[in-house]
Amino acid sequence: IATSVGVLSAHLCYSWRSTGGTGTDLYAPALAEPMIKSPSGSPLPPVAHVCVRRHEVRDKILIVGDIHGCLDETKDLLSASGYSPSSHTLVSVGDLVNKGPSSPGVVRFLREEGALAVRGNHDDSALMHAFSSEGIPEKYRYVEQLSDTDLDW
Repeated sequence: IATSVGVLSAHLCYSWRSTGGTGTDLYAPALAEPMIKSPSGSPLPPVAHVCVRRHEVRDKILIVGDIHGCLDETKDLLSASGYSPSSHTLVSVGDLVNKGPSSPGVVRFLREEGALAVRGNHDDSALMHAFSSEGIPEKYRYVEQLSDTDLDW
């Protein structure tokens, strides 16, 4: 359901309620919270599922997955595939972070390239720790290097 503040997913509790007059408004208690959260507790973006129209896609689409913080290898892969930002739409299908040496670098690079991304389980875990009020485990310390723009992306 599209609203003025985003898209409501089926898992949210919502209902129609009277406005006191002749109409009704969509009521979603989750929208009153600062952030709508995933089942793991990490914040969801304002629009969780994006429909990309044909005119928004370049001539070629390059899909990559499981980058896991390996920036140099990702750049090598893109070079070997003939990737060019002017002719390709780059899509990451999850797990940009963890394991490799440059998780923040991968996020920043793909964001700056204008890539589209699907959030993977490792990405979701990283966001959960980035927004947690508890201590960040060593494995996720890199989230402290992500800018607000990186986290929003």
